[in-house]
Amino acid sequence: GVDASIEGIVQVDIPAAWASLDLGSEATDAQKQKVAYGKGPRMFPEVQDAEQFAKQVQSPCNNLDGNALPVSAFVPGGRVPCGTSQYEKRGIAINVPKVDMDKCTQCNKCSLICPHAAVRPFLATGQELAKAPAAFKDGSRSAIGGGVLDNYQYRIQVSPWDCTGCELCVRICP
Repeated sequence: GVDASIEGIVQVDIPAAWASLDLGSEATDAQKQKVAYGKGPRMFPEVQDAEQFAKQVQSPCNNLDGNALPVSAFVPGGRVPCGTSQYEKRGIAINVPKVDMDKCTQCNKCSLICPHAAVRPFLATGQELAKAPAAFKDGSRSAIGGGVLDNYQYRIQVSPWDCTGCELCVRICP
């Protein structure tokens, strides 16, 4: 069970040189690559990149014009490239839940049940909080759990652009 998993925790040493890596060109190159799924004869190299898919398929579907798209616009098997949610900020929730951090038990159940990843837990250091907006700082509380968490502040943040107002987070909150 959960208690047995603690015995399996191992420390992983990270080389100090990794702290100064320049990922600028690698990240840019990765974003330009086409997304492909599967191996061998089941590979679909024609899967579009996320931005292209969002413009050509996702946007018309969100505008209720999906029936006008030709079948050729879709990849066999209905595959969708990873990373398309960044292009789908609809802001459709009539009511966006407000987190009462004074009552929050920091169980993270709300973030786990959210089907659109609109509820996000954050751990922030004092240095990070110094750069954060006032509303974020005011809503932060000391992280519970002890040990390494003693140096962190905890915050649940809800993205109103990703939230659909399903209220699953409200229903699972203890």
